[in-house]
Amino acid sequence: MLLWNGMNGSINTAYQLQGLSMTPQGEIAASQRTVANRLTLGDKVPEIYIGAPDLSLAFNQDQDRFEFRNFHNSETEGNVYNAGYQAQGLYQVTNASGIVTFENPDSVAVPMNPQSAQKVYKINKQLLKNNWTPCMTPYFNEIRPGFFTRFTAGSGALTNASYTAKQSFVWLNEAFSTNEIFDATTGLFVTDWIVDEESWDDTLWGIMGFQYSQTRGEGGNQTRVINSNNWSSMAENTTNADITNADYVLNLTRNQFGAPNYNLTPPTATQPFSFPITGNASHRFLPSIVIPQDNGQPLRALNIPTRTLRPYYTIRSNIISAPFHYFGGSATGVALPVVAVVDKVSNSGDFFNIDASQLQFTVTQPYTISDIRTSIHDPDGSYSKLSANTAVLYSIQRTIKADTNPVTTILESYKSKLQQQQFEEELAAPEPTKKDVTDVVNMMVVSNKI
Repeated sequence: MLLWNGMNGSINTAYQLQGLSMTPQGEIAASQRTVANRLTLGDKVPEIYIGAPDLSLAFNQDQDRFEFRNFHNSETEGNVYNAGYQAQGLYQVTNASGIVTFENPDSVAVPMNPQSAQKVYKINKQLLKNNWTPCMTPYFNEIRPGFFTRFTAGSGALTNASYTAKQSFVWLNEAFSTNEIFDATTGLFVTDWIVDEESWDDTLWGIMGFQYSQTRGEGGNQTRVINSNNWSSMAENTTNADITNADYVLNLTRNQFGAPNYNLTPPTATQPFSFPITGNASHRFLPSIVIPQDNGQPLRALNIPTRTLRPYYTIRSNIISAPFHYFGGSATGVALPVVAVVDKVSNSGDFFNIDASQLQFTVTQPYTISDIRTSIHDPDGSYSKLSANTAVLYSIQRTIKADTNPVTTILESYKSKLQQQQFEEELAAPEPTKKDVTDVVNMMVVSNKI
């Protein structure tokens, strides 16, 4: 079956001359409007919409997972080709016996379907006949069956009569398979997610919880999603209607008028009452089944998403000296000068903060602080991307013992200074005497005696 634009029809776009597929080329007098100077709309509008207009990637709160929805453009209940038609006056032709031999087919109004936009899936699908295609001809598939009756006339005699039913019965178009699910008019398939297995977990797909194995479908022949998580066997990933067991019992069995009868049997062909089967053996009178479908089967991620890729900041500073108590880095286990770890669960407005009382370091040996260098890092050791308003505040405290008797302290200090001065004086060298100088000179004189 091929895609077909109904405007390519030779005369009309829909059933029973509904919609024009040709138009005059410019302003042409009615007497000159021939086939030769008419323009086929298919030449002007040769396109037809395909794809998935309602495709979305959403987060399922109940399942706590991301999922792709509506890769398929769902079937809808729709409207028949002449929906909204207002009926003309009834016109009938009767014979001498009073039997109606002709009735104006336009005597029956065709209401619009108030649920036409309802998403559904269909079994034994009936065409709405509003987009002509040669693949579906012949379009005529309706008949009003005849039925026989016997009644007692006014004379008391039994009288036989035959009539044509008001209700039309339709048979299944031969282009459709019986008891098959039709849930989409068009859609999309994903055959390549671009990312290889080695890089998958670091990409958006992996972060959102999708597994590489879900997308492969190597050697699989699965064409439908029967479990939102289990679509790994699909060679081409797409979505479809959600077919449930409840649908089978509640909706799949109908009588010839389309009313549910809740039998535990699949849909079967029916015969209109008193309808001669001999001349219509090739027709399949199967009830058309239309089942509402609010949400189809999505392509759901197998894992829950990674909500925080960098769950904390580390603050490094040279204000502390070795030994360091944090080890790590992207590739090594070296000690790091980390003074604080800020979890991203303490946000206040636009900022993450940490209680200062949790971070205290004690200096156990003297050292001089000439500058303070600070850096903030992600868990892998790289520099964090921060706001210009980011700040790290330091509070340096030194314990000073309080002096409760300052006078005594001053006197003690003065006394200490006197004692120090006296000690230094006692250590000073004595002044040399005249004898000491003479002895030194004599020692320096060299004797002339041999």
